[in-house]
Amino acid sequence: MVGESREDASLNIGHPSRLICKSFDYTFAGNAVQLIVPNKGVSVSKLMNGSEEVWTAEEEEAFDHAEIYLNRDGRAELAVLILRTSSGLSRRDYARDENGWAVCDNSEDKMLSLVVITQCISNFELDLSASSDTKECTIFQVELLGVTTKHFYPKPGHVSSRLMMVQ
Repeated sequence: MVGESREDASLNIGHPSRLICKSFDYTFAGNAVQLIVPNKGVSVSKLMNGSEEVWTAEEEEAFDHAEIYLNRDGRAELAVLILRTSSGLSRRDYARDENGWAVCDNSEDKMLSLVVITQCISNFELDLSASSDTKECTIFQVELLGVTTKHFYPKPGHVSSRLMMVQ
């Protein structure tokens, strides 16, 4: 496929290819978020949203991962990128507007504008030994910044009232 080689891959955040990356959908603080992490050995040099260019790597810059904030219709509106540079890690935010994608200096305001308020459905006990999603919680494990991390995100309307570890 065009733009899907192991080096200098172009990644479509609207429909991430499993050949290029892992993606995880979850809700955090009322926001629908998609975490996108390149597969091992894949170097992403460009992010697209369909035919719209979001970001292109500059010299000495490498894509590490992105958090994509979605609107009510499930479309990308804000991209929070973590980049590796010669001086360390860097964060760069891009927002979509009527003209396409541009650097965003007020990402917190943009995140707030995308919040979807939900009513509490239930409290549940979160089992930290769980390795896959439950009806109340999105659970996944992924390597970020060289460290394998396990993530637990209650689904909209669900609140973890107690943590436990079943063995």
